[in-house]
Amino acid sequence: MIWGLFACTANNAPQRVVCEVISESIVIGNPWRFARDDANVGVSEMWYAPDYDDSQWRDDLPAGMTWETVLGDYDGVGWYRTTITLPDWDAVWLAVSGLDDIGELWINGQSVHQWAQISDRVLLLNVRDYSDVSPVYIAFRVMDMGGDGGLKDAIRIAPEPHLATSPEFYLKWLADTHPTWRTPSWTRGDASVWTMTGALNTTQRALVSNDGAVAPWDSAPIAQVWIQHMQTGALLPIQWHFGLVNDYFPMPQWWSDEYGLSLYGSLIYDAETNSTHWQIKAYNASDVDYHVVVTVLPFAIQRDTAPIYALSVQHHQQVWVNNVPFMTTNTAPDAVGVGRIWDVMDGHIPNRTDLNCIPQGDGALMMRYGLYKQAYQEIQIVFPVSPDVGEFPSTDKPFWKVHSETSVLWRDQINRVMLRLPDKRIQHAALASLGYLQIDDNHNLNMDDRVFISSAFLQAGHADRARVIIGHLFDQQLPNGNLSATQTDNWVWQGQVIFLVTNYYRYTRDLAVLHQYYPAIRLAGEFIRDLRAGYIPDNPSARGLLPSSPQSTNTNQPDYRANLWAIIGLRELGYASDILGEDDSTWAIAEADSINQAILDSATSLLSENLPDLPIASHIPVLDDVLMVYPSNAFRANADFIQRRFQSYFDQWIAPYNGRLIGHDGQFSIAGGLKLAHAFLHLGMEAPFHAVLGYTLSHQTMNGVYAWAGLVNPWGLAQGDMPNMQVAAHLYVLARAMVVWEMDDHIELFRLAPTWWFEDGREVIASDLPTMYGEITIRTTNELTMTETGWRGTLRLSYELLGDMPKGGMIWRLPYAPRHMRTVSGAQFEGGILRVSAPNDVIVMTFGE
Repeated sequence: MIWGLFACTANNAPQRVVCEVISESIVIGNPWRFARDDANVGVSEMWYAPDYDDSQWRDDLPAGMTWETVLGDYDGVGWYRTTITLPDWDAVWLAVSGLDDIGELWINGQSVHQWAQISDRVLLLNVRDYSDVSPVYIAFRVMDMGGDGGLKDAIRIAPEPHLATSPEFYLKWLADTHPTWRTPSWTRGDASVWTMTGALNTTQRALVSNDGAVAPWDSAPIAQVWIQHMQTGALLPIQWHFGLVNDYFPMPQWWSDEYGLSLYGSLIYDAETNSTHWQIKAYNASDVDYHVVVTVLPFAIQRDTAPIYALSVQHHQQVWVNNVPFMTTNTAPDAVGVGRIWDVMDGHIPNRTDLNCIPQGDGALMMRYGLYKQAYQEIQIVFPVSPDVGEFPSTDKPFWKVHSETSVLWRDQINRVMLRLPDKRIQHAALASLGYLQIDDNHNLNMDDRVFISSAFLQAGHADRARVIIGHLFDQQLPNGNLSATQTDNWVWQGQVIFLVTNYYRYTRDLAVLHQYYPAIRLAGEFIRDLRAGYIPDNPSARGLLPSSPQSTNTNQPDYRANLWAIIGLRELGYASDILGEDDSTWAIAEADSINQAILDSATSLLSENLPDLPIASHIPVLDDVLMVYPSNAFRANADFIQRRFQSYFDQWIAPYNGRLIGHDGQFSIAGGLKLAHAFLHLGMEAPFHAVLGYTLSHQTMNGVYAWAGLVNPWGLAQGDMPNMQVAAHLYVLARAMVVWEMDDHIELFRLAPTWWFEDGREVIASDLPTMYGEITIRTTNELTMTETGWRGTLRLSYELLGDMPKGGMIWRLPYAPRHMRTVSGAQFEGGILRVSAPNDVIVMTFGE
């Protein structure tokens, strides 16, 4: 085995060289024997025993490949057997990884390890601990429960642990076998969450974790602050608290007050210098001397490793990692050294400033600053935004200036639309989410992400960002109209891209864009029509529907998600046709109506009267039904039919879990819960809506920074990146909908907003808020108090719509009837509803006796 690495020459000038390490690792290649165990009798018949006769087993399925390669689609139990001839080594380290899904290992008939779930770890053990005599018999029992199965990685032996496996696996093994080391929390199985800062509208972002570790780019090694007792050398644990600058700018900050110390950190991207700045401030109010220690470790924030093969320090301040500039400080440390991870975990400074070749990938760095009693220390560390920059950024710009300029940038970007709500949790979550959306790379989104993020941008006054999202949607459209965005077709995309284009037009009235994309969306609609016409299903419940998408996880049931999106897309195509004077509206609407009826017929044939759930091919079946009411009210059905469905979903999947949507394998779907909240809002289901929204706001995946994962479990992050972009988009749109909500032919104000928003002098302000009818500015003020009989006092509503009023005007469902009302433009109150028909008005309502 030869490791190709980066290193540095003697004068530390960066130069690409090759560090060669000849490894004696051996891939176990003795004939492997394999047998299926369909009857699950292998354990009872002792297939693991050294003297078991496996001569009739197959010999064409070694470790190092999925067993589907040879067996085809097989889920179940299989056994592998082989022997090892021990080399003349003091230790013979066996490395096992890639066992899929669960299993057990025997050596000479002795069970030595069990896998209870798929693992991203390597098993490393010394075979000589079990036998010093060749041959050594090894046997694996593997159970595959779906997808790929078997021993997917080759099995190796080597005289040292790091030679038997990859640096990535070796680093995780080091962390697992040294539980007292100060490695990231995810290596110990604890909750691992993070948030980000970064450049506006680019792919450049930096991360900070709940450990207080920072990474200047996604795959970078972490840099972290430790506190060390100067006299004893002990490293002290720190409990960090997190927040955002100005409560909602995507500029994370964190702090701790322990041991008589006040510690503070902040991570901010600077547009002027195209670099990321990390400020560390520490004040020692105690009578004990400490060190502030800055470390660089070979782990990444996103629950992965970041091997360090070469490290060097120049001028006591500039740090090279893997032969690229990594970070530089404005203040030289008292001491600095580089070594292997073993060297720094005890808190001692290594005595070297460069290491040219670290084949294990476990390089580490430590910088130390004195923090004496009653003293203050401030450190500014600056990172390039990516390893491709190739040079160190300047440290001349003071952090206060970076902070000030970046704050102004985010204030202007996030507040294109002013949204001020009495519930600051909702306001800050919405605005922080909008900031995160502008950092994340919106060029590589899946189609679902595009739909929801585009809607958020349009409603937040960022039509320019929505335009970028739809910019390349049709680049891969085939001549038949199919949108082949990946290698596998998905019939959902046709309806989604049509909606993206027409929704953009509804908010911008940009006829040029609608004209530009109309031929493509018409072609997408024709593809839906032709696909459906050519489908003759075997399943009677699928008659009149689209066939299941190749990406569908259950082709035995109708793909309702694709069909609901088809209805949305076809109705939107009809709308676009009418706007442009084309002649596609009649057939598109007729096709949508026909699919609509086919779904209702399918539901009737599959379901009993008391079961309102469609059997949708999804791990969270209820989510696809949201398409009946959101993002478009395209589906036509009895209102009671839909209401019962979503009440059933809430009762079954959310209410028992205190506002969380239970998802796959007992995990909780944050994004899925917020999707359902859209349906609850649409249907006026106040209690379910606030149950989901309230729980979400009170249980941030990373507390204090309004950052959520898409899917979590009770122990921490379970799946996906953070902050999750769908969650961010949903939160903004839901917050905005509680102020202004467009529905069919009217606008509704303050839908499902709690009554306390309008009491005790609180204000609701929204200015320059885009709607499908033009920008609207709204403000409520009050001198109201709540009494036993309802509101008492006055409530003032002023608004101005810069555009044409919708046909149905605007309404506000008031919880109490006003005793008296003054209006400039003829507003009326009737049946619990305030109705306005003029584009602007000032309304003063008096309540109580």
